Amino acid sequence: MPLKPRHFEIFHAVAAAGSVTEAARRLAVSQPAVSKYLRELEDGVGLKLRYRDGNLWHLTPEGQLLYEQVARDMVGFARTLRVALELKGTRKGYLSLGCMPLLSVRVLPELLATFLAERPHVSVSVVNQPSAAVVDQVALGRLDLGLGLDAPNHHKVASTPLAALEVLCVMPRGHPLARRARVDIAALDGADVVTLGTADPVQGEIDRLFVARGVRPRRRIEATMAQTAVELARLGLGIGIVDSHAARLFTGPGMRALPLDTPVSYRIALLTRRGAMPSQAAAEFAATIQSWRWRDSAGFARLA
Repeated sequence: MPLKPRHFEIFHAVAAAGSVTEAARRLAVSQPAVSKYLRELEDGVGLKLRYRDGNLWHLTPEGQLLYEQVARDMVGFARTLRVALELKGTRKGYLSLGCMPLLSVRVLPELLATFLAERPHVSVSVVNQPSAAVVDQVALGRLDLGLGLDAPNHHKVASTPLAALEVLCVMPRGHPLARRARVDIAALDGADVVTLGTADPVQGEIDRLFVARGVRPRRRIEATMAQTAVELARLGLGIGIVDSHAARLFTGPGMRALPLDTPVSYRIALLTRRGAMPSQAAAEFAATIQSWRWRDSAGFARLA
């Protein structure tokens, strides 16, 4: 039988919930109906998309790729539905936001708390994605606003720098380098480090600095989250190389966060689509973002 959007909606719900039972509850349908849709989807694409482990379902590699695509499409669909409801008059304001993980722990919640306190009529959808993905979604018009790394040369995205973050080395206080005021790049030659992965644009800047100075640290672990890198450093598995905001949030009293002798920093920016007229809610939230207290106490340095 031909596949319908409902097949992919069911698949997305099961993959997100990790359970047919939980997905059925969230969708308010029967478990047999959910299982039927999943079988039809697998038959339709001719691939096994999931496998069972006890009471939980896990995705196959092919299922994971399909889920990532469906998840992106669901964001666009949800925005379309919200806009339709707004036009009908059932909503007075809707805002779709993209935010890189770095800013989703504390910065974005504080911004939303400030913004929504006086706007009970506004509803918000938040998508946490790597900065490059946020830029892409803003460029496609699937997100009203984005918070991510500065993208000054993008032809479809306007980038307004907000604050700077410095790259720091985090380590336990008992580490030999912890007694210094700054970490000499040369001291990292051969040292165990925990990085954020070669695909991270900030890590790319650090790697270029290593190459220029002839430094070859031992990249023992690559993490996708700064909080994980800090915790691994705390356990003595290597010097964590993270941003100053993550260092302020996650390093405890037994840790030190030190700058490099050759400073490496990058800029956080407000991302909007070039040439697009923002909704009133988007324009007001953009103003909230730009007036927020980007302060040193949170690891940020306001741009001059």
